[in-house]
Amino acid sequence: MTRFGLQIALIVLFVFIARSSAIEQEQPTVASKQGPPVVTVDWVPMDTFATRQLDDYFTKQHKYRGFNGTVLVAQDGQIFKKAYGYQKLRGRDREPLSTTTAFQLASVSKPITAVAALQLIERGYMRLDDTLTCLLPDFPYPDVTVEQLLTHRSGLPNYMYITDNNWSDHEQPMGMRDAYCILLDEQPHRYYRPGRTYDYSNTNYFLLAYLVEELTEQTFPAWVEEHIFTPADMQHSFVLNCGGYQTIPNVAIGSNVYRRSLPEYYLNSVYGDKSFFCSVEDLYKFDRALREGLLLSEEMQTKAYKPYSRWNYLYRSYGYGWRVTKNESDERIAFHTGWWRGYKTYFIRNLEQDEVLIVLSNSLRGGTFGVLELMRLWDTTQQPAV
Repeated sequence: MTRFGLQIALIVLFVFIARSSAIEQEQPTVASKQGPPVVTVDWVPMDTFATRQLDDYFTKQHKYRGFNGTVLVAQDGQIFKKAYGYQKLRGRDREPLSTTTAFQLASVSKPITAVAALQLIERGYMRLDDTLTCLLPDFPYPDVTVEQLLTHRSGLPNYMYITDNNWSDHEQPMGMRDAYCILLDEQPHRYYRPGRTYDYSNTNYFLLAYLVEELTEQTFPAWVEEHIFTPADMQHSFVLNCGGYQTIPNVAIGSNVYRRSLPEYYLNSVYGDKSFFCSVEDLYKFDRALREGLLLSEEMQTKAYKPYSRWNYLYRSYGYGWRVTKNESDERIAFHTGWWRGYKTYFIRNLEQDEVLIVLSNSLRGGTFGVLELMRLWDTTQQPAV
């Protein structure tokens, strides 16, 4: 080999060694790629005065009105959270509630279902103005859009009014496909033409959950687990997709006004309009994840909190999964309440201040609160000036 040839061979060998070394150095970077951001919460307690004010209020509700449940009140990152009572109100060896105990959210499930549907819109699975007949070719009601489902302006009747006579064994849970097929077979008359007026109907949110399953080819609980519960770090939450929730550890059991536990119900496994189980701590994390932009873009959230119907006599309207109103300081409030099979639930968020209030109860006795009454609790935490 000539001297020139030897030089060329050495150069090629050097380049090969350098390239191999660079590839080896790059590999750890690829392997250590982090997953999606996850919300973190610093559980900073409220000061002594605020804690005493709130605890006094809910202790009286528990002692004199029979309130049984969990509470979380947050202001500017400081938090009051406490449990009052038991997971099951009667029986021996009753387990005490904790702020990680999961409750059936009833209609407080709807804001989470709305987030799941809006995630599909942001990812291009569907659009707000898509008609359901475009997305579900066998859907029997023309001209109903995704946005009308979100805002309760579809005019569709409540599916719960037709299931009783079309489900022979009420001991067996009804599935999502079962409920959809009953709606197709019966085709009850709708109350209004689409878009004419606001009319609250659980059918709208059952259908949104059904759309998630049909368009993503995932179960709705699987989508929610991956795209909401995981990034929000909601470790004590699940969507009920079958019976048997009363045997799950750390779950509150709903009871009637006589404090007797209500049995399993065949419609519990039809979800979207209800059947999310969450703790007060997890709902607060859901609020944090929304405020930090981990679940939806700021632009989409702005749309979600707009009023899409006339203000009613209580100065309330409905957005995408949220009831919307203003407080006595003219600040925008997004909230929802729920009532289902022995559970009463409240989730209230001040969109202009860092304020959240959550009350979950598993007893119809003592579980009813006024939304305005609860919002005023934020004011009681401020120590009067001397």
